[in-house]
Amino acid sequence: MPPDAAARARARVHELESTRRLLDERLRERFPGYSELVHAPLPTVAEVSQRLAQDEALVMLLSGEADLYVWVVAAEELPPFKRVAITASALRGLVARVRTSLEFSGPRGRPPA
Repeated sequence: MPPDAAARARARVHELESTRRLLDERLRERFPGYSELVHAPLPTVAEVSQRLAQDEALVMLLSGEADLYVWVVAAEELPPFKRVAITASALRGLVARVRTSLEFSGPRGRPPA
């Protein structure tokens, strides 16, 4: 990258950062509770667990290229963790099948066969 292009890029980044800071300040002034709402602290596992009914669970998924990481938080159990060996492509296929099964466009609102 030519030196003048790098200097222009740095100047543009500085300009954008200044604009972002100005907009953040305006948001804080006009909407004092906005920052707290957007940047609310994350609940702990215990807090989530306390809010769940006995027949409910919170499932969290993190996918990678060759693995799927699964955490399950239930009302009165320690959160189990499981690593599932599955490619991103195979996972996309499973997600597509689940989404199709949830589309109630069949006769009388039933899922398609």
